[in-house]
Amino acid sequence: MANISGTKCPKCGHTSFELVRDCPTNSNHDMYYIRCSSFSCHTFLHAIPLADTNYLIEETKKSVERRISGVENNIGIVNENIGRVVALIKAFTDKK
Repeated sequence: MANISGTKCPKCGHTSFELVRDCPTNSNHDMYYIRCSSFSCHTFLHAIPLADTNYLIEETKKSVERRISGVENNIGIVNENIGRVVALIKAFTDKK
């Protein structure tokens, strides 16, 4: 893709850049780096986290909300069953 913004490497003036995936020293997470694509330069310009954290947070939130909804439904079923058991016990004790 062409560099239509006219951006230049601050070190060598080259106008082509590359996206490189790498793991920084002492890190457990990969990053993307934008750097000058000149073979003799490779000056670092910007780092981008490999994972889109906002997306991951939203997906985790949706998953938690689905699980909470399932638990709420199960609590409703348990409450209904407790009501039935109480009614059966009451009916049994009333017969005596």
